[in-house]
Amino acid sequence: PLSLAGADGARMAQAELVSGNYFETLRVAPYLGQFFDASADRARATPLTVLSHHLWRQRFQADPAVIGRSVRVNGRSVLIAGVAPPEFVGAMQLVAADLCLPASIYPELARSGDVETIPMFGVMGRLADGVSANDAAAQLTSVAARLRPAPVTDAPLGVVITAAAGFGVPVAVRGTILMLSTFIYIMMALLMAVACANVAALVLARGVGRTREIAVRSALGASRL
Repeated sequence: PLSLAGADGARMAQAELVSGNYFETLRVAPYLGQFFDASADRARATPLTVLSHHLWRQRFQADPAVIGRSVRVNGRSVLIAGVAPPEFVGAMQLVAADLCLPASIYPELARSGDVETIPMFGVMGRLADGVSANDAAAQLTSVAARLRPAPVTDAPLGVVITAAAGFGVPVAVRGTILMLSTFIYIMMALLMAVACANVAALVLARGVGRTREIAVRSALGASRL
């Protein structure tokens, strides 16, 4: 989540930080303008952004002249390079992205000294013809073994998950999201229990106050219902 400022002022928007070959890998064609490429991954490149079709229609009134216009993202000026097709919401699928930005500007947006150590990105690719998921996982494990010391366990360093729908919940934050979700549902259950107890107490108190009326109704032959 970040601040996107345009002619209509600054509003919150959901951004997806992606590599330069992101759109090429997904084989997505722009609805308007063009997507940024690998040159956008360079640290000193002019920051570009790709708007979602929904955001383009909602905040920019579907204006074709928006291409090349400058907007501000968290105070940083970026240029609108293109507009994504209507059906494209990003690869995450967890939250529909309003815009896509090059991953190279993440340290500047995060403004934290931990950006190099905290895992924030998922890796996505396409299996080559004739390559199975197990073959790709074995190759990734071999590559990862050369990039860091040997792990304590024998678990594979590379795991290939075939899911055309996208990442879902990223592995790096899956435990945190599960813990927070459990806590929220427990609090909701406690709140519902307290509310039900209060309503039950009110009904019982009302029943005690109507003891004589209920006795008369029963004497006249009324059923319990």
